[in-house]
Amino acid sequence: MVTLTKALDLQSLKTETPAEKARQAVAQYHAQCNEDVYQSLLVIIAEESAKGAVRLSAYHCDDRKYDFVTLRNNPTAYINDAALVDINIASIVNTELLVKRLESDGFTVNTMPSDKFGLCIDIISWE
Repeated sequence: MVTLTKALDLQSLKTETPAEKARQAVAQYHAQCNEDVYQSLLVIIAEESAKGAVRLSAYHCDDRKYDFVTLRNNPTAYINDAALVDINIASIVNTELLVKRLESDGFTVNTMPSDKFGLCIDIISWE
């Protein structure tokens, strides 16, 4: 017979309730959505700047029928003009974080307030 002599360290136990796990899962999902929006914007900027676009003009909504970011116009060329994009998950985008990342990449970002979504990106410019 084995006798256990070490006491259980109650402080080392980490208990998570199902609700805490669910909140963490939602936070991880939102963080991934923000990353996906950022990457989508970079792809659109690369593609549209190659056709002469000098900025993006962003529109905001919550529409899960579409990708997180979609191109609204698709001209063959731009003349000192903006590509128009829809950010289709506006209510879960962390705009402050997204703006910081885009500005650290060298873009100029103008924001605007929205009654529905809070702070939103208006224009992303690279000219």
